[in-house]
Amino acid sequence: MTSIPHRLGIALSLVCVCLLAGCDGRAKLTGATPNPGKTVEKPSYEAELRKFNAAIEHGVSLAAKQVGDTLIPLEVVSLYQERARLTGSYDDYAKAEAL
Repeated sequence: MTSIPHRLGIALSLVCVCLLAGCDGRAKLTGATPNPGKTVEKPSYEAELRKFNAAIEHGVSLAAKQVGDTLIPLEVVSLYQERARLTGSYDDYAKAEAL
């Protein structure tokens, strides 16, 4: 007859082994890649600035079309603030405040 602490130790060991087996990189086991065939653009200042410029331009045009929607201008304000943090431009803070 085994004692309760001994059984508890065995049960905890089994749980730990199962957790470790489940956490071990599945991509290694299956050979899967995160995005096969897709090239990943390295983050750069220019790439991030292009993304912010495009998002702000799209947001401003969308806000002009949907005047009653107040969430779109709030999102554009957030984009202006994020771009200002990226560029250090106080003009973007002024545009965010005006919007």
